Amino acid sequence: MNKKRILSLVAATMLSVAVLAGCGSKEEGMKDGKYEVEAAAADKNGYKSTLTLEVKDGKIVAADYDEISTEGASKQSDAEYNKKMKEFGKVTNPEEAFPALEKAIVEKQSAEVDAFTGATSSSNNFKKLAAKAIENATAGNTEKAIVE
Repeated sequence: MNKKRILSLVAATMLSVAVLAGCGSKEEGMKDGKYEVEAAAADKNGYKSTLTLEVKDGKIVAADYDEISTEGASKQSDAEYNKKMKEFGKVTNPEEAFPALEKAIVEKQSAEVDAFTGATSSSNNFKKLAAKAIENATAGNTEKAIVE
């Protein structure tokens, strides 16, 4: 009986060491910080996409996406632009789409978010910038990135 106890103790110890070693070998995730990314050039309408991701405890906790005009105006905050988008029969506008994209990346923890109906171009720009921001967050690179 004494041998069984010793063998059980040795087996339990080895199992504990194996479990702890496995926990230590996990791939590292995103590093905490803020990661800024912007498009290299403005689109055909004169807007440049920008995204800032905030990572805490290895997870995306906030995202701030907008498209900024060459004059420095925010597309999301432009009440006249958002109203015109609705008048032209668009399903959505930046005022609705951008916060939905930001919420989606926080929920999914991935750049692979669904395109927002009526904002396909903006959704695609968002996903491209988000992929680069996540890449930088994984590397811990907090320098502002420019995406072609």
